[in-house]
Amino acid sequence: MAIPLLRLSVITIFLLFSITAAHAAEKRPTVDELITRAIASLENTSFEGRMRYSDPYGNGQEKLVEIIFLSPSSFRVQPLLSEKQKAGYYYIENSDRLVKVFADGKTVEELPEKSYIIDNLMRRRLLETLAGRSSVSLLRGVFNGEPVWILRDDDSAAGSFSITIHVSETNDYPISLEMTDDKGNRVQYYEMEQIQYLTTAEIPAETFAIPTAAGGSSKAARSAAPEMADVNIPHRKENAAGEETEQQLEYRPRTAKGSGGSLGDDEAAAMQRIPFPLMPGWLPPGYHVNAISPLDYSEGGSPLLVYQLELFNPNNENVISIFQTRSQELEELFTAGKSVGDEGYFVSSTDSGWLVAVFGKISQSQFDQIFGGLEQDDDEALDMISRTLSREELKRWAQDVCTSEADRVP
Repeated sequence: MAIPLLRLSVITIFLLFSITAAHAAEKRPTVDELITRAIASLENTSFEGRMRYSDPYGNGQEKLVEIIFLSPSSFRVQPLLSEKQKAGYYYIENSDRLVKVFADGKTVEELPEKSYIIDNLMRRRLLETLAGRSSVSLLRGVFNGEPVWILRDDDSAAGSFSITIHVSETNDYPISLEMTDDKGNRVQYYEMEQIQYLTTAEIPAETFAIPTAAGGSSKAARSAAPEMADVNIPHRKENAAGEETEQQLEYRPRTAKGSGGSLGDDEAAAMQRIPFPLMPGWLPPGYHVNAISPLDYSEGGSPLLVYQLELFNPNNENVISIFQTRSQELEELFTAGKSVGDEGYFVSSTDSGWLVAVFGKISQSQFDQIFGGLEQDDDEALDMISRTLSREELKRWAQDVCTSEADRVP
């Protein structure tokens, strides 16, 4: 018996739909499979494109760069001051060096810490944290014109962070990542635009050539800063009247540390409580506080904690640092010699006992405004110190991974 044409068409469409659905189901990875593939793609995918990003655990300041990446660890990064205006310098980073090359092609500045490979490893760390979580959902979508898998975790129990990652369907490369806190503030973010995936043969070798100092100049690496202090951030306490007391940082001087293990009685007795630093109420236009690092300057038997407030302006190469300490003994260190090179510096003391030194290319009037605008804001200081310490913890992890993978035993 002949099958009616209409019925045949319906059957055909149904069969095609079933085959397509089955094929799509076969291609759909599990969350953990996609994470494994995305981590591998971070390490073996070469590309060229634009990248918008913010510093991990920074204050969300967005940056825009043109970037060329040659797997596994070569970067060429050209900062953009605007959508069309390039900065007068670029960075080249490989497994051995990070340098800043100026527009003349002759001036090369050696930088002490790798940056971009560390960022890459931090993204890998976030991907790894999603593995095995039942709270992670997997969707399909489009990002910047490219078909993507969308990994999303909104599990507040996992630390009050929301993580969204767009993974290219083409080659599993994570083309964007956003991590926000419970208040909706972006704490880590990047996205790729106009990305073109490349083979090694498609990238000219001279792309990553570092100019020699012959005929030009080479600036030495910046001197290493004192190590980060061993600190705890205690919970705010109340006095007998139920009023919140001044919040302080607990600091264990390097000179009081034992050989390791648990904290002994002598070391516990050496713990000091230091007030949080003053926060600037005025800064030069375009600048903001990017980090607050508690630094350990202790020598011999003298415990010395110094707060370094790093001021950043995305459109200005002049880095400004505000150092604050309650230890007046450091005044000679701040005022002696010309150890800051071409930078200027100013030093003064507050009535409340803070010694304040500001380093950078600033005028006397700018220093006066910075110094006069300093005020106590423990909540803001606590938030920025916590972010800085979290960022340093991630950097230490990434440095360890980078070192162990670069020095693998054959």
